[in-house]
Amino acid sequence: MDRDNRNEKSVLDKRGYKRTQEMGPARTVLPLNEYVGDREINSRLSVRNVTLVDPSGPIDSGYAKLRQWVEDSLDSFKNDLNNLMFPVFIHLYLDMISMRRENEALSFMNEYKEDFIEVHASELRQIEMVREMSNLKENQLAMAFISNKYHLTMGKYAFDLLIDFLELNGMLKIGKIVNQYLNIKVFTGKMSEDIVDIGLVGVADFDFNKKPITSGVHYISPKVEELVLTEEQYKYEYLDQFLGILKKKRLEHAPPAYDRIPLPSPSASHIASEIDKLRDLAKRMNVGKHQMPSICCYTVHNTFETLCCSDYSSDLKLVALGYTDSYIEIHSLTDENLLKLKQSIYLKAPEMRTGKADDARDDVGKVVRLVGHSGPVYAVKFFANKRFLLSASQDSTIRLWSLDTYSEVAVYQGHFFPVWCIDIASNDYYFASGSSDRTACVWSVESAKPVRLFASSLSDIMCVKFHPNSNYLFTGSCDFKIRMHDLQDGELVRLFVDHKDAVTCLDVSACGKHLLSGGKDKTVILWDIATGKKLFKYTGHEGFIYSVSFSYFSSLIVSSSSDNTVRLWDKYKGDLVATYYTKSTPIIKAVFGYRNIISCLGAYTPKK
Repeated sequence: MDRDNRNEKSVLDKRGYKRTQEMGPARTVLPLNEYVGDREINSRLSVRNVTLVDPSGPIDSGYAKLRQWVEDSLDSFKNDLNNLMFPVFIHLYLDMISMRRENEALSFMNEYKEDFIEVHASELRQIEMVREMSNLKENQLAMAFISNKYHLTMGKYAFDLLIDFLELNGMLKIGKIVNQYLNIKVFTGKMSEDIVDIGLVGVADFDFNKKPITSGVHYISPKVEELVLTEEQYKYEYLDQFLGILKKKRLEHAPPAYDRIPLPSPSASHIASEIDKLRDLAKRMNVGKHQMPSICCYTVHNTFETLCCSDYSSDLKLVALGYTDSYIEIHSLTDENLLKLKQSIYLKAPEMRTGKADDARDDVGKVVRLVGHSGPVYAVKFFANKRFLLSASQDSTIRLWSLDTYSEVAVYQGHFFPVWCIDIASNDYYFASGSSDRTACVWSVESAKPVRLFASSLSDIMCVKFHPNSNYLFTGSCDFKIRMHDLQDGELVRLFVDHKDAVTCLDVSACGKHLLSGGKDKTVILWDIATGKKLFKYTGHEGFIYSVSFSYFSSLIVSSSSDNTVRLWDKYKGDLVATYYTKSTPIIKAVFGYRNIISCLGAYTPKK
């Protein structure tokens, strides 16, 4: 089986598209010093064996080989092994300093520190201050590494592979570090929720979670704001009054300058879509525990397990479906049929002069099929103006489709492996993609090449989401982490760590202050973006989380799962408010519309 097929099978299993058996027996956690029966780690990798190492030889012997082995490991346990590399790196550096090999230590630090700068920038700055033996006792962090054990968790299979690798390659120096300075909690099955202490407990700190960010939201572009306040017609709809409310919210949390990232002048269709959004938000229902939202559930029949993805248009009148058979379907959810713009050669001169829309368009019914991809379609996304659609596929491409002519407009090529996810910024100009090649790309619709490429993930990127102010991008990965990048300079500004399995879906609140994530670990987590800290963890689902969504300016959130349920949660209390069951229909998409009406969709999957 080639690499593409292995990657697709692995990630499709993580998304829950194929039935898998439950993993292993009940969870068991053992401290490293108790897990020595059949491995005999204390005798094999004892400190006394280090006397066999030539003291005049290179101290970092084997580190490069271990690093390459971890990099080539399978994704299922690479995350566990990656956590090992930082403490090993630090202790090798400190050993070189203690043996008065300062030049060798400096060279070692400069060669490998980029591997850890993303997460451990603060610690590296402090450790780099140790340049000679006399600095050791003066450096508090260095003494903390020497005096305390570094806490790690590792699956039993990954731990067995590590010990075998160290033994077979005679890496006694690294074996000493593992035995003397690391406290590895080995678990079988799935990781326990009780395991939360990672690193030097009370010492390690994600300093980039303290980087200043501006999470305020404009809500409406300056051009639309000007139109609403000056045009007479909008006063009769009371949009100017609602706009005043939004301006007060904006002043409470000042957003970045609207043109902080380069933007073209908004198109007429984008301005119209923003005004429609403003109308819907003004008419929204305030939902909560005592005022439940309406839910529209759409069931797709006879898919034979080929439905991969779906998305709703901003007004919830259209839905797009992507299939493993490489085509896309556009469905009308109203009584109105879909209209396709005629080719110019079929338009008569009088029709061109009058410009009547009905004369220039053909009725194509309730469903239109788009064909162009050469592999399964894993993601689809409507633009806010409803004139275009994006799709991503196993064929490594992203395609732009016109919803006026229902034809392909552009192909974006930049990934080398299947593209799992896409999202479009609120300005309708930038969009993002995440791939099996472990990168996330940011594109502009006018360029065939990415304008930003983020390669900080250790595994496949399963979901991407723009912040409502379009200045930041969130990525969720199979390495269990969520990253927040600044689009202007490409820097990582936040890291969210608490999921115990792949992150499958993301959403950001309309106010821009909160992040919602769901994962293969069957949990939904609410995060505070400003601090990067977890606020609530919502548990109750019995399957992978497919979709999460915030209500607009209300207290409810919604999630859907492979367990055939849609669940509503109280955003501020963390309580389960309601559970809605379906008949053999995993809901792959559940979203709040601007009026706080929930729309959800799934494919009926009869039991075999």
